[in-house]
Order: sequence, then structure tokens, then C-alpha cells
Amino acid sequence: MAIQDFHFVPGELYLFSLDPRHHDPDRCLWGIFDKLENGNVVLEVMTDGLTRFYRDACVPPEYVSVRRATRNELKDFYFSYGHRSGRTGE
Repeated sequence: MAIQDFHFVPGELYLFSLDPRHHDPDRCLWGIFDKLENGNVVLEVMTDGLTRFYRDACVPPEYVSVRRATRNELKDFYFSYGHRSGRTGE
């Protein structure tokens, strides 16, 4: 669904895509929705490969489509985020 038409729920995990027809998780931006601010989608945490995580970031404008994460994607996200957060020096 187009980002501008989507109803976001704070704290939920979403996958953002460059192509509205495809939401391959390996090619998506993943993020936990925080708020809408000045027309931008602000994410509490986001990643584009489950290896590097960024806090308090806006979805880049080239991403045009969004869907809610599946339960398995949610599990993968939190496992990777927890693993990375628990490492020292990162």
C-alpha cells in the first residue's frame, strides 16, 4: 500500500519498499513506527539488512510502499536487533 494512504500504529514493525509491487524482505527497509512528523514517517529503529540498526530515523523519500511485518519477520527483527544491541563496541 502507498505510504501516504497507510494507517500506522506506533510500536508496530513495517517493511518499506522501493517498488509497490514487491515486498521482498531482503530488499526492504524494516522499521518500528514512532510518529508522523512534518509529513515524514519517523521510525524508532530501522534497518535495511538486519545487521545495522539506526535509531530515530525518517523513511527515505524513495520508499513508496509499505506493509505490516509478518509474525516471522517480527521474530527475525527482534532477534537480530537484540543480538546487535547486546554486542559491545557497536
